[in-house]
Amino acid sequence: MLVVGAGPSGLSAAYHLTRLGHWVTIKDASAAGGGMMRYGIPKYRLPRDILDAEISRILDIGITLELNATVTDIQAELEAGFDAAFVAAGAHIGRRAYIPAGDSTRIMDAVSMLHGMEDGAPPMLGRRVAVYGGGNTAMDAARTARRLGASEAVGHPRTHTTWHQVAPQLAGSFFVVCPDLRGYGRSTLPPDAPGHAQSSRRARPAT
Repeated sequence: MLVVGAGPSGLSAAYHLTRLGHWVTIKDASAAGGGMMRYGIPKYRLPRDILDAEISRILDIGITLELNATVTDIQAELEAGFDAAFVAAGAHIGRRAYIPAGDSTRIMDAVSMLHGMEDGAPPMLGRRVAVYGGGNTAMDAARTARRLGASEAVGHPRTHTTWHQVAPQLAGSFFVVCPDLRGYGRSTLPPDAPGHAQSSRRARPAT
């Protein structure tokens, strides 16, 4: 069995497949296993020695882990000898949000910011940081910004009314965008913005 991705899903699948009697190999493109547990949760919340110990406990039951191994062709892997594949690529791409005049300041998503903290390339945020979002990721981003030397990390919830009210006050700030998943599947644009679902929705015929 081939498992693509050494994050929570991939490690769990490999563990249970091995207990069912399958020979399992995990391939991950990163330099270390753990997925978003390593690259999305800061060290101060999830110490790496604990994470590494838990991963080792899983691997010790007979699982092979190949790091820095990017899988681009599942069919080729199956033809190379695997009977089946479980794809657990993870969620390493940050969600975008509508920010007026976003090109006039420096903006990055929280996923990229937290990933950079782990792979040895922390971002240069500056002294004043605005965090757009109010969930766990936003709190991690704000606390990480302070650890990087920001003297002020201003957090704002993901509501368009609040955003338009505070945006003029945050000119010159470095923005970290981390919208939560409560609106997953819905547009993050305000209703009157071009491209919003409501702006292009056809009117229903009268009944």
